[in-house]
Amino acid sequence: TPQPAKAVCADRGPCAPASCDPKVGRCTWKALPNGTPCAAGACNQVCSHGSCAAGGIVSRWLGNGVATFKAGPRASAQIGTVYGMAEDKNGNVYIADQTRNLIAKVDSKDHVSLLAGKSGYGGYQEGVGTSARFSAPRGLIIATDGNLIVADRNNHRLRKVTMTGVVTTLAGGPKGFKDAVTTLARFSSPMGLAGRADGLIAVADTGNHRIRGVDKNGKVTTLVGSTYGMRDGPVATALIGGPTRVAWGDKGDLYVLQQSYSRLRRLRAGMVTTIAGWAGHQQFGTGHLVSGLYNGVGLTRSPKGSFVVASYHGHQLRLVHPDGTILPLAGSTVGVEDGLGPDARMSNPTSLLRRANGDLLVGTYSGRVLRVRSDLKTCAALRGISPAQAASSCQQIQKTKAYTDIPGVWLDADGPGGQAPWKTTCDLTSDGGGWSQVTAQTPAAQVNKLLGGKGQVMLKCSTTSAAYLLSPITTTTW
Repeated sequence: TPQPAKAVCADRGPCAPASCDPKVGRCTWKALPNGTPCAAGACNQVCSHGSCAAGGIVSRWLGNGVATFKAGPRASAQIGTVYGMAEDKNGNVYIADQTRNLIAKVDSKDHVSLLAGKSGYGGYQEGVGTSARFSAPRGLIIATDGNLIVADRNNHRLRKVTMTGVVTTLAGGPKGFKDAVTTLARFSSPMGLAGRADGLIAVADTGNHRIRGVDKNGKVTTLVGSTYGMRDGPVATALIGGPTRVAWGDKGDLYVLQQSYSRLRRLRAGMVTTIAGWAGHQQFGTGHLVSGLYNGVGLTRSPKGSFVVASYHGHQLRLVHPDGTILPLAGSTVGVEDGLGPDARMSNPTSLLRRANGDLLVGTYSGRVLRVRSDLKTCAALRGISPAQAASSCQQIQKTKAYTDIPGVWLDADGPGGQAPWKTTCDLTSDGGGWSQVTAQTPAAQVNKLLGGKGQVMLKCSTTSAAYLLSPITTTTW
């Protein structure tokens, strides 16, 4: 469907009429912040429901869907249920695995190791490395002193983890509610954390229906909330029932995500307001009454001041502007499929991390961490990312040098009107010396459509319920 004339882009600028591809329904030009369309080539926009939003390329980053823990190279390592992630100044990523009750580390050389806790062993215990115990760890941040702070949900505490794996309690104790210092304070199932430059940590104290603040000296105070409910207004009377995530915005504003109410709230200058969302609604749209935040459990701030929300039961990511506009970013229905924007599939996203390099990591309940990239530079870079944008060959993708580690791409050698696109795995390394695999759901003879170029092919065709792995051949190449 052609782009509606009044559609706007995620950066609030208009989408030029020529920027909509009627075949795939994508905005292939991006407007500049001042509304001036830029030249053809910025292809990180996707259209949905009459609007454009920054479309991210989704690919697997860690895990294979088996919710367990296995250390080793990131490509083969495994992770359980990811409910918190953080990154240090050296590019190391830390993961709070709720079901395995541990904190994992993915170092800058892509090696996965266990930092603290023991896989499959829950409980409460201070200690070093595998001698420490957590119970359903969730929120995870890097504090101003360089240590990790973990929201240890079922232990009702905030735990500190050093870079050498030493685990101690920063604040909290038995379940309850009390403003006090360090271990004299009480929480009830804390889930989300957000750190500020001055050392203040905001805590989504879910069971107490409050947002708490912990300063650098361990003093715990209540910022807003009292009992379960939903009410805007001054902090003294506002209600924020069941908050799950928090994030700092511009000028000291604090944003709060409520999973049960499907709303995003803002605390600014002593007043709480609803930015977006309406309980129980899943549609994309603008304003307070139409929500794309259904069952939101993950929250992170984007570089331009907007927020990304992970919708657990919606199986997708939503982009929320400070004015309440909600737009799709990635995913649409449950599944596991790499792709661009709504063409991608994900299952129960749980947590988000915006990395220093611009990548967005998405933790899931099902033993995977996904990566979302939106830094594409040319239209050619998108070739092969979805059936609608299938490439003519692996060589076409390789020549763009746009990405080299996405495990599945789409090829359509005979173009529109011919055979359906093929899902393939290309060897996109610089030397081109590895194998390329073609998986087809149509007769093997159709593979001959993929001719031209150089390289070898390993053919895996499925014409019935059985799959046949053929010997490597050199006569069918591209």
